[in-house]
Amino acid sequence: MAKGYTKYDHKKSLIEPLFGIKNLFQKPVTVKIPLEKKEVSPRYRGFHTNDLDACIGCGNCSDICPTSAITMVKDSSLPENQPGRKPQRPWMDYGRCCFCALCVDVCPSGSLSMTKDFVWISYEADDFYFMPDKKGLNNKGWQSDPKTSIFHHEALPVEIMPAEERKKDFSVITNGYTREDALSEAMRCMECDVCRLGCPARMKIGDYIREIYFERYENSIKIMLEDNPLSGVCGTICTHKCQDACAISLRGDSLSIMYLKGYAVKQVDYDKIAEELKPKQEKGKKVAVIGGGPSGLSCAFYLRKEGYSVDVYEREAEVGGMLRYGIPSYRLPNDIIGKDVSLIQNIGVNIKTGVEVGKDVSFEDLIDQYDAVYIACGLQKGLKTGMANEDAEGVWQAVDFLGDIRKGKDIQIGKKVIVIGGGNVAMDAARTAVRLQMMKYGKVDVSVLCLEGFDEMPAFKEEIEETMEEGVKILPCVGAPRGKEGILVKGGKVVGFRGYPVKALRDQEGRFNPQFEEKTMDFEADMIIEAVGQGPDFGFIPQDIQKKMEKAGWRLKVDENYMTSIKGVFAGGDIWNTRRDAISAIADGKNAAEGIIRYLS
Repeated sequence: MAKGYTKYDHKKSLIEPLFGIKNLFQKPVTVKIPLEKKEVSPRYRGFHTNDLDACIGCGNCSDICPTSAITMVKDSSLPENQPGRKPQRPWMDYGRCCFCALCVDVCPSGSLSMTKDFVWISYEADDFYFMPDKKGLNNKGWQSDPKTSIFHHEALPVEIMPAEERKKDFSVITNGYTREDALSEAMRCMECDVCRLGCPARMKIGDYIREIYFERYENSIKIMLEDNPLSGVCGTICTHKCQDACAISLRGDSLSIMYLKGYAVKQVDYDKIAEELKPKQEKGKKVAVIGGGPSGLSCAFYLRKEGYSVDVYEREAEVGGMLRYGIPSYRLPNDIIGKDVSLIQNIGVNIKTGVEVGKDVSFEDLIDQYDAVYIACGLQKGLKTGMANEDAEGVWQAVDFLGDIRKGKDIQIGKKVIVIGGGNVAMDAARTAVRLQMMKYGKVDVSVLCLEGFDEMPAFKEEIEETMEEGVKILPCVGAPRGKEGILVKGGKVVGFRGYPVKALRDQEGRFNPQFEEKTMDFEADMIIEAVGQGPDFGFIPQDIQKKMEKAGWRLKVDENYMTSIKGVFAGGDIWNTRRDAISAIADGKNAAEGIIRYLS
């Protein structure tokens, strides 16, 4: 027994309580602790605080919590379908919390942190379960540090062919990820699924990336096909709105979702999957689809899966629409399109190429012979700027220029080319001209003139950068008013362009209404390519039927089932939505298929 220690027999001693008298006049210390402010470490892990304006409701904090102390609770005041955000917010149960701070370290928005507050007095158990807010932000403790965070902030780059090499011909500029890089990049995914709200097709991104990480590629493709039958295409050229909504992008590089999708598609043979997707039972009804672009193919795929007979009418020699005839092959090669199309054909969709509705078969006959018709003709006509001399020799519409190149036609490329426009199509036209000039002249002289400033150009940042790397000069804030002699002509041929500096792009109400200065600047050119937008061609629809179709401007109006004002006639894709990208057209195709199924049922 230790020296100085007295053992008392509680059962036998009657005077033991008197020994407590010696402590009667000592200064108490324990009762003051809840009432005194104690100095603690600057990185102390006390109660949580959450900047609710920055919180995106991803739920990563709840997923990682080792004690299940965090519950994501829906806030009815928040919007349901906001890209990159969910309407849930974390509630903490301090009866369970072990103050490990893993939730703070994994928070991609940095909204969640811990304070140096650690005292809480209440006799009500429910008071220890609440939603942290900004209270305590002025007494910060543990904060997430990107340098020591448990997730990786930097994306693995995809190797792209150097500019001096890639501009020599139309070879594909990137092969995407290697196996090692794909698995490493997939590991960055936190499966929070806020990216899904950014995807127009609402693809189950977290689910298929998890399957990629575990190298279950066939499972990954099957998950993709639930919402997108053209995953090979979208793994190559998608506008990847999902990446813009990625939670990690708030503090680092977004996950490279597009390239992960493209990598998975390359690992799988579609023949086996096609057999599994073939309908088990025929519905006995048939649908005509006008247009073999992304929207038409998507609609046909989902209708066929459910047992409907589907005929796709495509006027061009190859199916794919603008995917095949509007995007250069160095960005989207034919074999990628072909793999996706073969899957759609192999489940039983009948594709009729070289058949033009309104010429080889009438629109009225389709209405009579089919139970439903889906119009997915896209935007095939290039819009003109309205300048004088647009019909001169050497003036091209970008959609025609790119289409003829993809069809293998011999284009006499100019020695000095000017592209009018600041969008992705303008960049495609300029980069295509670069390759043609290199193959014919061995040097580049291409300029892009656009009304917008660099920060306002609608083209993707990476597209602009790659275009400039290939030797294209981009001149922002330059254009020509309608009716002015912007296109300079001599002997009926283009000899140059007269530009006017842009004073303002929009009027006081914020509407697009360019205003120009009076001074001019002249540029030499023997070829001008206009890339200022596209419009539809409804010439295949008889006028008496067109008059019955409700429109908003030139866009067809549809109801919640994607049906036009004519019973049994549906429409979708670029002739209805304003987003003008492949994934949105694909989403329309699936939604229209579901509407057609409801109508036919």
